[in-house]
Amino acid sequence: MRKLATLLINLFLVLFFFSAHAQTDERPFMVGMNFGLPQYSGDMGNGFFNLSQPLTSFVGLTVQKTLAAKLDLVLDGSYGTIQIHCRFRVIRFSSEFFQSSLNLKYNF
Repeated sequence: MRKLATLLINLFLVLFFFSAHAQTDERPFMVGMNFGLPQYSGDMGNGFFNLSQPLTSFVGLTVQKTLAAKLDLVLDGSYGTIQIHCRFRVIRFSSEFFQSSLNLKYNF
């Protein structure tokens, strides 16, 4: 467990320092990765921050291009799974999901 924590901390530090460069006229693109733990609370069950539920995750990619000095175009997408279990670890709800968005970002 300690090795895993050390590996995750080192991975975070490497990714942080590689992503510390700002967008400039010479480098108008930004590419980023994201990940997380989806949470569900609805009519099929409540697994919202319930640690007894099995962990599911999602991964995503963000691409951003500077169009003008204060205007960026952002494409974002994520893919993952989500599950809700009831008693005795019987799957009550399981689904894969994909979300994407295209945004204009204005920098004040």
